[in-house]
Amino acid sequence: MNKFSVLIADDEPIQRKIMQDYCIKSRFFHTVSLAKDGVEALELLNQTHYDLLLLDINMPLLSGLSLARSVKKNTKIIFVTAYSEHAVEAFELNVIDYLLKPVSFERFIKAIQKLIPEEQTQPASSGRTFIHVKQGKKILKVNLEDILYCESKGNNTRIFLESDTQIDVYLPLIKLQEELPNEMFTRIHRAFIVNNHKITAIENSMLYIGSKTIPIGASYKEGLEKWL
Repeated sequence: MNKFSVLIADDEPIQRKIMQDYCIKSRFFHTVSLAKDGVEALELLNQTHYDLLLLDINMPLLSGLSLARSVKKNTKIIFVTAYSEHAVEAFELNVIDYLLKPVSFERFIKAIQKLIPEEQTQPASSGRTFIHVKQGKKILKVNLEDILYCESKGNNTRIFLESDTQIDVYLPLIKLQEELPNEMFTRIHRAFIVNNHKITAIENSMLYIGSKTIPIGASYKEGLEKWL
């Protein structure tokens, strides 16, 4: 398997160290560079090409979002931040993932695996057949195969089931995405995640699950290509 170069930009020394340790532990990288802010990261990018940028968003002088807008379009970016409110804007920049601090090593690896070409490795099955979600004071068990798609409703998410029922859960879509196995579910829009097994057709920028039509966001088309 090919290894990659990564640049970590974060103004928090402890967070830089955590991400550096994760990168080394993962064994996916041959080069791990560090920058204490966006300006230093930009200077390094002007000198060296990096396969991946791990960017904090709130940094002095030059934010992670501003830095992401200034790099080459083929540069892979993962945001690592404490703030969920920038997720929509971040995904419009075609980033490959958006991690909320504190980041577990397992979640980090899930994000990094998106760098690996499909011909080199196939995603390992998580082995899970269900998830638990909170609805009011209840904890519900939801079978993964029963889920058609999920739609963002602000800070909540509506899960549409095959039984023609819906569940509103107290969890933003980006956090629910972390619970769903990526070999089975795909983010196709900032507001939608779909069950790959339930896709019946794709036409232009629209996806069909039965009679339901769901828009495909421009920045998500690349990730959906393997299901075409």
